[in-house]
Amino acid sequence: MDCPQIAGLKLDAASLEGIERMKHKHQLMKYGAIAITAGTIYTLFFRNATAKALYDVEEYDWHGFSQTMGALPVITRRALQKDAKLQALDHHHDPKQQRFWNAVADGCNVK
Repeated sequence: MDCPQIAGLKLDAASLEGIERMKHKHQLMKYGAIAITAGTIYTLFFRNATAKALYDVEEYDWHGFSQTMGALPVITRRALQKDAKLQALDHHHDPKQQRFWNAVADGCNVK
């Protein structure tokens, strides 16, 4: 995707707050992945005796675990896209900021 160069773009306080909220949501996704993984490891290895743990590893729903882990980025991306679209609507009075937020919603990164 080609991300636009927006000359003279000045982000207002609402846009800067929006960027911070989006960064926070992205960080929460990372923490969610860590929590799910840690919970799985705890369930398999620390709550059971060794012999049962080996059986549980074999019988664990790894497909479900994989689907859950794969869904986290998708869910996060959709939430961030929704935030960016709402920001674009909120900035209808400023074409440069609106263009910026539409580009973010389309997948351009904020640096």
